[in-house]
Amino acid sequence: MKRRILVGILTLAAIAAGIGIALLVVDIHEDRQYTVKVTGNVRVYDAENPPGYTRGEEGVIEILHPQDRVDVLRIMSHDDFQAIKIRLKDGREGYIFCCENFEFSK
Repeated sequence: MKRRILVGILTLAAIAAGIGIALLVVDIHEDRQYTVKVTGNVRVYDAENPPGYTRGEEGVIEILHPQDRVDVLRIMSHDDFQAIKIRLKDGREGYIFCCENFEFSK
């Protein structure tokens, strides 16, 4: 009897984990369908934390200019800001924060 319960719990946990992973993969794939159109100079940061009075210019790894193309890897929405993880042409990854001289759309 105890073995059946354990097997049942493990089966349900495996199903839940599988569904969770599938939903994450779908969400990431959905984010990667977006494009970023740079309309002015955009600072790219090395971390997901938003710039501000505590960071200032610290952490800027690149400046994007109009007509630059970047790939969207992930869109993260937080309570008070939105961060977009991007891949630069040289392969580095960074973050831009909505909506500083760029537009993004599907």
